[in-house]
Amino acid sequence: MKILHTFLINLLLLSAQIQSQTIHLSGNISAGSNPVHYASITFTEEGNSSNTFTALTDTAGNYQLDIITGIKENPIIPQTIELAQNYPNPFSSETQIPFKLNKQSDVSIKIYNVLGQEIRTFNIGLQTNGVHGIKWDGRNNFGNRVTPGIYFYQLQTEKEALVKKMIFIKNGTANNVLPVGKLSFNDRELIKEKINQLTLGTYAVQIENTDSTLPKILFVKLPNIMLQHDTTINFQVNKAEWKFLGLENERVIAIAIDPIDPNTIYAGTLYDYSAGINGKLFKSIDGGTTWDTLLIVGGYREILIDPSNHNIIYTVSGGIMKSEDGGETWQPIVDGIRIDYERRVQSLAMNPKNTNALYAGTGGFYGGTMYKSYDGGLHWNEIGDDSLRDGVVSIAIDPIDTNNVYAGTAWSGILWKSTDAGVNWFRSGLGEIGVHDIFINPKEPAVIYVGVPWLGSYKTEDAGISWENFSQGLPTDCSVMKIKKGSASRLFLVGTFGDDGGIYEYSYLQNQWVRIGIDNLHVSYYYSDLEISSNPDKFYFGGHGGIYVMDLKK
Repeated sequence: MKILHTFLINLLLLSAQIQSQTIHLSGNISAGSNPVHYASITFTEEGNSSNTFTALTDTAGNYQLDIITGIKENPIIPQTIELAQNYPNPFSSETQIPFKLNKQSDVSIKIYNVLGQEIRTFNIGLQTNGVHGIKWDGRNNFGNRVTPGIYFYQLQTEKEALVKKMIFIKNGTANNVLPVGKLSFNDRELIKEKINQLTLGTYAVQIENTDSTLPKILFVKLPNIMLQHDTTINFQVNKAEWKFLGLENERVIAIAIDPIDPNTIYAGTLYDYSAGINGKLFKSIDGGTTWDTLLIVGGYREILIDPSNHNIIYTVSGGIMKSEDGGETWQPIVDGIRIDYERRVQSLAMNPKNTNALYAGTGGFYGGTMYKSYDGGLHWNEIGDDSLRDGVVSIAIDPIDTNNVYAGTAWSGILWKSTDAGVNWFRSGLGEIGVHDIFINPKEPAVIYVGVPWLGSYKTEDAGISWENFSQGLPTDCSVMKIKKGSASRLFLVGTFGDDGGIYEYSYLQNQWVRIGIDNLHVSYYYSDLEISSNPDKFYFGGHGGIYVMDLKK
């Protein structure tokens, strides 16, 4: 217990040095009459994103946390070392522990439980001045996972020791309310600017799912919440509920929303040769209440609407069909494209700045290639060299520099890139991984996400040179089929694993994907689609059993 007493004394001294105002905050989060279990609520100071505080609700929907609103008096600036709050906190898989040295020091970090027992030691050794850090995966010195609860971590140098508290949870769950504050390093000059200032906080509040939240809720972000004293704030949120729009006996594999009239929806369904089921192309003009059949025969796996003329529509059905009257009449447009029983059109993309410029990828048992049209699909020219002979299953075009085109091939599984509108191709840095889907961030086209088989998703921030696995929170062996982006930089994907599958949203707070449904449907996710309408903000899902919609309210 002696070590524990030392910890508490250090913590009290540290609090006395900071001399900041603390507000005790509590409240409840509910969806209608239902308490929301294990939701994450975060308060972030407006204008100072490093001042962030997070808690989880308990089984009654209650949360508690202490918020440090500002500095009352001159803080004591550390002259030797600084120890930052671990992040993320609470955590369920791993957490980062950063620290700062202003001179060369011999460093160790030890982790203790609430009984003062040492459970993990990191003998880091001699470190230069600057910012450093370690990761802890929740395991003890014997490699075993520790039990969920409160832990202390101690930074030890030759002359000083600093201590902070952290919370380890199991799979995003908690047995009670888990309050925690997160304060990152401030530069010394920024600290000086805050001397003799009192910040009565204005905060942005963010409420979102963890992987254990029940019921699942819609993401909430509320600005300008004033906090000046101890208080209670309750929040009413909306359930993340999917509304069935019809086509219940169909397997929907493609969705398109009219950019002019969001009540006009197109849906394509799967062709199943072995079951003798024809694919169909449907249209609704009343937001999915009723559906008309436009085409029968073929599997309609891609639907594109010309944003400059919403009456022009393209669909992939083995070949390519085009309508210029909103789907009333159709004509095949495959002049120049080689297709046969084993080789079909697999992918289609439109230049957003020149909608008459189209790219089509073919594939099949004997491979395929890439084609381009300059006249709205009336004529096609082969542009794929030997690089693309395995067949092109996904295509994406940089929305800002449309000379940059990406193509995902089958079999060997390479993501290829062209910087001259398809004339020449070279490998990206992704390696030999098949690519089901490619999504380019429209505001930052150097940021690209791909969905791959069995390995989840990957992300690049340098236009394809280097990649990182972006699958935190996804099940093992998850194949990501579709990736989409909604408002406020919200990312969604649909993936399959074994005989199961799910729809996920990326949580920037938790740094992982969190499942948002559909849990109660018996569906196959291998052939499915996601689509997002920005006006109003709606999220559509199509799969085995029809088409569904969810309102993405902020």
